[in-house]
Amino acid sequence: MLGATAKPAYLADRTLRLALERLIEIIGESARRVPPDTRAAYPAIPWADVVGMRNKLVHDYLEVDPEQVWQVVSGDLPGLIAELERIAPRGLDGAGSTQGPAGPVRESVTHPYQAAFEDASLERVRADLALSPEQRVRAVEDIVRMAERLRQRPRVHQVLAFETWEDYFAWKRTDILR
Repeated sequence: MLGATAKPAYLADRTLRLALERLIEIIGESARRVPPDTRAAYPAIPWADVVGMRNKLVHDYLEVDPEQVWQVVSGDLPGLIAELERIAPRGLDGAGSTQGPAGPVRESVTHPYQAAFEDASLERVRADLALSPEQRVRAVEDIVRMAERLRQRPRVHQVLAFETWEDYFAWKRTDILR
């Protein structure tokens, strides 16, 4: 994945670090959606660690350790990819297998709002894919600037309740923009 990229070059290249963090997030989100029976059928894959790393990147983004990301990408990820390719090899057409030991791999909705969140995520991914690489870099830089501003704010613990997830998203947008 890193090719001939050396650790000092990785640490110096902010765009590469952010891109690799995003890829780890995607891998972790995919692992999170694997049904429990399929996870149990493949105990060699560290499902909890993969999802845990995704959670660390997504929820604790202000405290991401580039050294830890380097270790994952350079040390752990190649073995994980090899194991996943062994489980779901790609055919000549490039299509991956969707068959697990118990039949087709499927997504299970466990939260009443999960389907709506997935639709919103899908739309976000589509919008992101429509951006040019330069626009993506600018968007990531904007997010990093926002995160730096948030880091400077004192942490206040709040308990909030919302009627709908739309209310929560509206509140979150206004809170972040303050």
